[in-house]
Amino acid sequence: LDLGRLLDVGIAAIPAGHAIGRLGCFFGGCCYGLAWDGPWAVRYTHPIAPAAYPPILRHPTPLYESALLLLLAWAFVLFPARRVGHGGRAGVYLVAYAIIRTTTELFRGDTVRGVFFGGAISTSQLISLLLFTIGVAVIAQARYRDRLAAPSLGAPLPAGGDAR
Repeated sequence: LDLGRLLDVGIAAIPAGHAIGRLGCFFGGCCYGLAWDGPWAVRYTHPIAPAAYPPILRHPTPLYESALLLLLAWAFVLFPARRVGHGGRAGVYLVAYAIIRTTTELFRGDTVRGVFFGGAISTSQLISLLLFTIGVAVIAQARYRDRLAAPSLGAPLPAGGDAR
């Protein structure tokens, strides 16, 4: 089983499945947003939903993330891989997800955002930075492999290195 080929061909399923999972977070009220009374504000009311206390209007943060993940999945469908087998699209997913998660974290209503750097960034944002770095490395490695596999456009030089 060639994992790189599998990822390149089926990568759209990962953000699509992830988006469905975020819908579960929204309906469970376990991941919620900052107080907000804008047009898409939601109020959680179920007594066991952590977001129900206090019962205020909030950003629908899991819906933001879910929508962005569905757009990413759709982008993978609309723009198929030019080369299959190097896993570069997995790197694109990691970079894109890191950006999505870092951005949506700004709208979260967690009391404790993180324990690193005095709580200036959330733990999820710190993990996203790691994912971003790994994604960039995967993309670079895939591009390097593409260059190695690309056919040469010119004729090889003679053994002595003289082009005459």
